[in-house]
Amino acid sequence: MAIPKNITKEHLLKAIYKIDNEGIPKDGDSQYYDVIYNEKKYPPKLIVSYANFFANGKELDRNSFPGGLETQ
Repeated sequence: MAIPKNITKEHLLKAIYKIDNEGIPKDGDSQYYDVIYNEKKYPPKLIVSYANFFANGKELDRNSFPGGLETQ
């Protein structure tokens, strides 16, 4: 599945705030890369998954879109 094109910066920032407030789920850590925002590290796939909730009403399955070393 491709990442929806209607996800905006605002949706991504809301996702980061959600992580700040709720923490990273047990299975949500990143393996290879992190997004750094305000000097804090965040798992990129979790951000996109949550951002999709704000854009489209449901979280994306983090296994349904590519990421990691093979997507450099």
